[in-house]
Amino acid sequence: MLARDPAGHASLVFPEDVAQLLEALHAVGAEAAVQALAARLAEQDFYFPWYAPEPARALHNAGASEMLRVLSAQAVADVPIDDPEAVAGLLEELRGAGSAEAIQALLDRDPAAQVSVDDPWEAAVDRIRAREVLDRLGAHHRAALTLRYLDGLPVPEVARHLDRTLHATEALLVRARAAFRRIYEGEEGS
Repeated sequence: MLARDPAGHASLVFPEDVAQLLEALHAVGAEAAVQALAARLAEQDFYFPWYAPEPARALHNAGASEMLRVLSAQAVADVPIDDPEAVAGLLEELRGAGSAEAIQALLDRDPAAQVSVDDPWEAAVDRIRAREVLDRLGAHHRAALTLRYLDGLPVPEVARHLDRTLHATEALLVRARAAFRRIYEGEEGS
């Protein structure tokens, strides 16, 4: 099987599958394949690890520390620093993967100073309005937006849940956001 180069041909769309392959390759001693797969991950615009902790842990367990460092740095740069849930999730995943350098880099971005301290009443009203708008959308738009923004799933995971291709899901999200915006902004003027 290793002669067929699974690390070079494996799909990188689903993080759990990537992690499973990394662990399997490491378990059979195929360290060159682990490194090759880790290098492919580092080249991807990959939702990692705050949306996909499995590859982070698998890289850590497989000893692919350089690739873990690269991917963790990418995650630190990409995390929405004003989103306390995203930052907390990333910190937890980085801690679990043993990425002290990335944790420090994230803390250097000073997430505590970036978190909104708006009036909770206004935020609650906004959430209620957003839920009402979601309820008015078609089922496919509502499902896509809910999976992506309320459940916090990366686009590849949304695609898998909706049984769509990645590109079809990206297009669906564009249309769904536009539909949401039309209704939401239309109500503000009322």
